[in-house]
This record gives sequence, C-alpha cells and structure tokens, in this order.
Amino acid sequence: MDLQQKLTNDTVIAGVVGTVGAYLTYKLYKTISQPSEGNMPPIAPGRQPFVGHLLQMNQPIPPQKVFSKWAKEVGPVYTVHMGTKRWIILNNTESVRDLIVNRGAIYSSRDLSPLLVDILFHGVENGGGLPFFPYGKEWRYLRRLTHASLLKRKVDSYQHILEDRRLDFLKNLEEANKAGAEEGFCMNTQIEHLAMTTVLSIVYGGELCYYDTNNPDLHAIYAQTSESTAVLQPSEQIREFLPIFSFLIPSRVKQYEGLVKRTDTFHGNLLKQFKEKMAKNPDNVENCFMKDMLTENSDITDLRLSDLAMVFVAAGSDTTSGTLQWLVAALANHPEVQDRAYADILENVGKDRLPGPEDEENLPYIKGILFETLRLHPPAPLSVPHCTTEDDVYGDWIIPKGTTIVMNLDSIHRDPTRYPQPDKFLPERHLEFIKNSKNQTSQSVEDRPHLSFSSGRRMCVGIHLAERSLFTTATGLLATYRIERVSEELIDVSIQRDIYGVTSNPVPHNVRLVRRVPIA
Repeated sequence: MDLQQKLTNDTVIAGVVGTVGAYLTYKLYKTISQPSEGNMPPIAPGRQPFVGHLLQMNQPIPPQKVFSKWAKEVGPVYTVHMGTKRWIILNNTESVRDLIVNRGAIYSSRDLSPLLVDILFHGVENGGGLPFFPYGKEWRYLRRLTHASLLKRKVDSYQHILEDRRLDFLKNLEEANKAGAEEGFCMNTQIEHLAMTTVLSIVYGGELCYYDTNNPDLHAIYAQTSESTAVLQPSEQIREFLPIFSFLIPSRVKQYEGLVKRTDTFHGNLLKQFKEKMAKNPDNVENCFMKDMLTENSDITDLRLSDLAMVFVAAGSDTTSGTLQWLVAALANHPEVQDRAYADILENVGKDRLPGPEDEENLPYIKGILFETLRLHPPAPLSVPHCTTEDDVYGDWIIPKGTTIVMNLDSIHRDPTRYPQPDKFLPERHLEFIKNSKNQTSQSVEDRPHLSFSSGRRMCVGIHLAERSLFTTATGLLATYRIERVSEELIDVSIQRDIYGVTSNPVPHNVRLVRRVPIA
C-alpha cells in the first residue's frame, strides 16, 4: 500500500473529521507548519497542512529524485516536513563535510521508529541493531567490537570464502546460461545466492552455510531480509510521522513480531551449531566473524551475537546484490568497458587463474568500474538518516536538536561540477583518484569517488569487506564471461525496481553470457 492510499483511506478521513477538535487541529498545524525556533533552512515546495510533504513522496519517481529536483529549486540544503518529523536534506558534499564529518559529535545519532529498534532489534539494551543504534558510549563499544573483525588484515583471512563463493557463482551462471540459450536469463537469482551465501559464510563459516540455489532455508532468509529493510520505507512509518492519528492507522506489530521470531530461529540455530563446533575444537574452525566475536569477547550474549549477525547479513547481502545487479546492466550496455577490463586482466593476470587481491593495484580500471557503479547507483540512495543530538547553528540557520539529517546521494553523486557528464557511465573518471590513493577512506569528502558507504563517524564498518567482495566477484565475472544484451535496445538504468525501496535495484532484465576462458 502506498502513501496516498494510506493517507486517503475512507476510515482515516472519517476518523479525522469526527474526532480531531479545533484545538488539536490548530496545535498540530502550528507544530508541523513552522520551525520550532529561529531561521531554519528553506522549506521545500509543496508542503501541505497536517501532512507536510508526505503526499509529495507519492510520485512515480523515487524520493531521492524528488529531493534532487527540489535542490535545484531551493538550494542544496533545505527542510522537509514528514508529518510532525522535521528532515533536513543535504544535496552537496560541502554540507556533508561541514555537518556529518566536521560536527560528527552532534550529527551522528539516529531517530528511527521505536518499533524498529524495540521489536526488530530487541531494544537498545540488547544491541538495537548497530546501524540504527543511537550515538554514544554503547554504540562506540559495539562499533569497536565489529570493527576489529572487519579490518583490512581480517578481510584477508576471509579471502578463501570470497573465492569459494565466486567459483560457485560462476558455475551457477554457466548452468543458467545454458538453460536460457534462446531468450537469455536474468542473473538476479545467481547474484542473490552469491550475496547471501557469501555473507552467511563470512559470519558463520563456509561449512555451515553452503546452500544450493533452491534451498528453502535460503529463500526464507531472502524473504526475511526484504521484510526487514521494508520497515525503513517512509510508507511503513506513517504512525511515526502522524502520531496524533496513529490510532486510525493499522499497527503491524504482530507482523513484525512474526518476522523477528523467524529470523531469531534461523540465526539462533546457526549460532548454536557454530558454538558446538567451537566447543569441540576451536582450532579446526575456519576464520570467520563469529569466531572472532567469541574468541575476543567472552562476555557477549547470544542475543547480541545473533542480532549483530542478522544486521550484518541483511545489510551485506542486500547492498551487494543490488550493486552487482546494476553492474551487470552497466556492463551489458557498455561492451567497450568490458573489453578494456578484459584486456587489463590478460595483460596483468593472464588466462591461467582468476584475479585475486594481489592484482588489485594492477587493475585500476576495474576498480573504476566499481566506483562508477556505486556512484550512479548507490545501494541506499538516501543512506541511513542521521539525527542531531543538540541544537546547532550552520551559517545563518538554526538546526534544532532531534532533526533528521538525510544525505541525498543521488544529487551528491550527480553534481556536474564534480562529475562532468554526470549521467554517463565513465569508469575512467576515477583513475586519477585511484592512482593517487590506496585507501579511499583517508581522503576528504570532496576527493572520494562516492559516498555509498556513508561518511563521518557512521561510515559503514564493513567497507573493506564490501569492496573486496565486489572486486573479487567483478574480476571473476569479467575474466570468465562477456555479458551481452538479448536485443539491440539498451537496458534501462534510469529506473529502479521498487521506487519507494530503501535499497536500489534495477528492473529485472535478461542477458546472455559468452565464455572467455574455462572456469577454474
């Protein structure tokens, strides 16, 4: 159900007319129609009484495109009213640098639905889901726990898992390509299988998490992941945006409790099996995230472990899958990019093996391909919103405590002053950066090729693993296959499958694969 349907339901209208008195109406209007104090950033066009800009989100284009359009009308920093919630949208790197990075102590918290934190992630006291945890001492503790297991040197110890899953992926593609010889095939099934089994194997080890593409448990966790991320959509948070009308909007608590029960059972069973293996002989347990957690943090609870695992799996699989789907579409549309990348592989690696991390410095163009994919199609186009923990002054504006801060990556990544011809897929635009830097996280916001892993204190803790995983998969795919469209018509990369989705995926499309070399 979309926003328009939820907000114009006959029951809601009748209830509002019959139960909301003039005094409450006036107070609500004053609350959402005017800044609480001082001079705030300009207000986006189209605000309406009571609902603010909520109905403006119900357009046939994704919210990030709406925000980009407004940036051209009122400037790169402006205010949006989502019912009673006040959002400030950042549409350029300067404002991200000034607020998210330079004032991280104020701009690094979260303001998400209690339903999300208390039900899906068992409450703040039990972890609350690391990406959604309020900024503070407890968040820093959780961040340190996970960061230690995701450092670059730790990622090296997971490389065997990445390469094993890559080999499975290439073989699965071979089978699907043969079956779809006539009309081609959609790679989404194989990509989703790769993304989910890779992240599960990194969390619990490859021995516990080998699933074929038809495994019902794997399909169940796919569905659970989709349901979990859907909770973040604006259409699912109407009760938070319009609390005075919450009694008129159906609660989905029971639905979410059922989702949590299924997710807890899945991860609880895997954690139990893993701990049994560790108890028998820890030396025989392969390196993985959970082994690090149990070895280095003996006092951590099972609930917190499974909660971290659930967040890791949901975030890692969904974003990786989406990025690879966009990558396939871009490569199919640009055979010249594939040819240049393959020539680099032949020159620097050869045909006798697939590229590994030791080849990364010699394959800068492939890194450029990945950067360009993430620039044009960030996995979460609006990132995960931040929240201010105290009042602040930015230039002539006052930004009150409790304001939601949204980074619109669509606008930031398509700034023509930073990216000439911003809508074109041009991997070479990143080569100078790659040449001058071995670690993009050490660069200033203005220098980095994209902000898909966020910025500031909330930068994605799994950035090194994500980049290594994408590089491992992309090089294997480019070394083994040439991706071809099934018709002369280009794949439409201007639209996404779910325009209201928190994460971004292309509309499904078929391709054909032409083998370049035998699969190792």
